[in-house]
Amino acid sequence: MEMMDTIKALQLRIDRLEAVVQIQNLLGKYVSLHSASRQEETCELFAKKTPGMRCVFNGNIYEGVKGLERHFLGLLKESEKDLRGRLFLHDLLTPVIEVAADGQSAKTLFSTHGCETLLREDGSRQSLWSYGKYRFDFVKEDGVWKIYRLYLHGTFNTPYEGLGWSHDPFPVEHANHQISNWDPRWAPDGRTKIPTKAFTIEETGCDIHNMIPAPPEPYETWDEGIDCKL
Repeated sequence: MEMMDTIKALQLRIDRLEAVVQIQNLLGKYVSLHSASRQEETCELFAKKTPGMRCVFNGNIYEGVKGLERHFLGLLKESEKDLRGRLFLHDLLTPVIEVAADGQSAKTLFSTHGCETLLREDGSRQSLWSYGKYRFDFVKEDGVWKIYRLYLHGTFNTPYEGLGWSHDPFPVEHANHQISNWDPRWAPDGRTKIPTKAFTIEETGCDIHNMIPAPPEPYETWDEGIDCKL
């Protein structure tokens, strides 16, 4: 029995170590598909079979498969239907990955630094710097890691030519003047209490300075009451 327990413990340790690589590869696919505006394939990276799956983008909550499709196949697909001269690059940096002790879930935190292209009303384009924090949570479905929760916490989205983040950190909420999160066709299911402007020049309580969102800590197993505060 002692030998079997040792073998199980070693196998679990191997599985958790392998999970880190698999999760990194999964998120690499996510950002590549996102930049290529391949929204249908992006949706397949999410845990569609697991109740409670959700995405939160700068405070906008999209619940379950229907919410996922409203955001990616509705809002983003419509806003990115004309990609001529436009880029949406959001690379993931500074990873913190914690796989649960039981190996069945994982929590991560990444910084994301990239660029977007604003489509103005007159059809002209403007380059934007974009920075934020991504909190991804994962579960296994049929033995494969899938994205269970996605929280994008924006820090700044500011023009490349202009005052920059120190003076004008969040003048642009969405990089397309024609698109609204509150269009009834793809309106979110609600809003969180998370501020949409994590960095301001008027307030001293900057989220970045206060480490919001915080890196995940080691944990035993998924706890809905702890992990899902919005």
